[in-house]
Amino acid sequence: IRLIILIKIMDNILKIIGLLETQRGVFSDIEEITRRMLDEDIENFSPLLEERGKLLEKAVSIEEEIRLISHEDQRIGDVLGNRCDMTAIPDDLAKVFEASMRVKAIINRIKNMEEDIRLRMEAEREAILKKIESLNVSSNSVAGNYKRAVQTGFPQSHLGEGKKTV
Repeated sequence: IRLIILIKIMDNILKIIGLLETQRGVFSDIEEITRRMLDEDIENFSPLLEERGKLLEKAVSIEEEIRLISHEDQRIGDVLGNRCDMTAIPDDLAKVFEASMRVKAIINRIKNMEEDIRLRMEAEREAILKKIESLNVSSNSVAGNYKRAVQTGFPQSHLGEGKKTV
């Protein structure tokens, strides 16, 4: 019975390491997209955001699988949650810890880029609003000039005094 339990634990550890490696690949793709968002034209943000959203959903799905498997063995959950003495963990769990830390390192880099993207989007938004405001002011100016030209060409007293045709 102990051998069966040990085999199950080892199987779970191997599954989690595999899932963490898959998740690392997904987060690497997310990191690349996030990096592109720093330089890409704002018009191209929509497809990047959509692709990034799909990848985030995939990462969350993998995280759920990891959570279900680690729920069976508290030691795995403790390692994944950094709730144990990392200097005293067995080699098999150390591999889980290392794989987990690789994923967390990528997530941290993504988080650090998020603020730059937010600031860039705000700057782009402000530039667009200023452009719209400028267009509105110039449109009002053009409309005002047109109105004055029409009033000069057709004084108020003459407007509407012509013969009516049936």
